[in-house]
Amino acid sequence: MSSGIPSLLKSYLLLYNCSQIVLYLASLLFAMSALIAQQSIYHSSVPVLSCAQTLALLEIIHSLLGIAGGGAATVSVQVLGRNLVLFGVLKPSPPSHHSVFLFPLILSWSVSDLIRYPMYVFKLLQIESPQFITSLRYSAFLALYPMGIASEIGIVLSALEHIKLHDTFGVVFRESSPRIAFNFYVFCLCGLASYLYFGPLMLHHMWKQRQSHLNKKVAQKQS
Repeated sequence: MSSGIPSLLKSYLLLYNCSQIVLYLASLLFAMSALIAQQSIYHSSVPVLSCAQTLALLEIIHSLLGIAGGGAATVSVQVLGRNLVLFGVLKPSPPSHHSVFLFPLILSWSVSDLIRYPMYVFKLLQIESPQFITSLRYSAFLALYPMGIASEIGIVLSALEHIKLHDTFGVVFRESSPRIAFNFYVFCLCGLASYLYFGPLMLHHMWKQRQSHLNKKVAQKQS
């Protein structure tokens, strides 16, 4: 990703990745501070997390343009999936603001990206990542991904009653028969079902990356 990259583009990517490190670190620290002080995790951390996740939409463009690693489909699923939970479910649904799943959600998202973005920075600078970061990159997902998936499902479940009661994001396109409308409650139920496919898909993607990394290490030792 870093070899032969124009200096202006490299500077932009460095700025982007460093900004994300700062935002996710702040989000995590604010959440931990609020948890310890028994204050609102939502009001302390989610505004910063929202900035990070909004900025993450750029990663879809990066992948489509081929200026950063990762396939466009995989990146889109992860970024849009997170943003749907954050902006479509969590923020408009007050009951989920106090969910027990909120802290593990912030923890899993933040720690995952506090491992990932520093690796990108080192790669852009053509510096070998510290061994502990590399090890975390290819091992921590075994705990963080299931935690993140379970937390996302928990947040959606905690918001379902509110979404159904208030018909959140409901749109009627046609009143007369046959009635055509968009029901976000049903959409969320379909989204929950989709975890049966996308959850294992993302885990399999990371597992393949882990196996590729381990195979390279074995090859380097043998050479």
